[in-house]
Amino acid sequence: MVRRNDDHIEPKLGRARSKGKSPQKFISRVLRAASKAGPVSRGGFNAKRRLGAAQGRGQVVARLVGDRLNATSRRVAVKARLLNLKRAVPGSAIAHLKYIERDGVTPDGKRGRAYGRDEDLLDVGEFEKRGALDRHQFRFIVSPEDGAEFGDLKPFTRDLMAQMELAGC
Repeated sequence: MVRRNDDHIEPKLGRARSKGKSPQKFISRVLRAASKAGPVSRGGFNAKRRLGAAQGRGQVVARLVGDRLNATSRRVAVKARLLNLKRAVPGSAIAHLKYIERDGVTPDGKRGRAYGRDEDLLDVGEFEKRGALDRHQFRFIVSPEDGAEFGDLKPFTRDLMAQMELAGC
């Protein structure tokens, strides 16, 4: 293969120009972002890969529960939120309940319905009156991994809440 001189490109660099921002600010932002990324070892970023149970919230529980998991265990994602009603915006509790009962929530596109421990249809207004003097409201989003295979999630959710009551959660 013949090498031609016109294939070789030599860029001519001009002076660095900043458009209103100091280069020092950019360097300090890069250094700050690098420090947030954590230490770098010889193997590069994340050279020591940890298991999910070894980091973040719930690591102790994950280690303890991990021994009891078996083939019939079900993985469930639970998102919990504790709302202090004295600090919350007035009407936020009833707005949340109305959000639960909005249109298009069910798999067939119908309106969602609130339900309780014993009754299948719960009056949202009555529920809000009953909890008006409560200091806190606990909101849970429960999502089983195989939730699409369930016909109705009410029995599963009621069983989960009964287990939480027994555990004193």
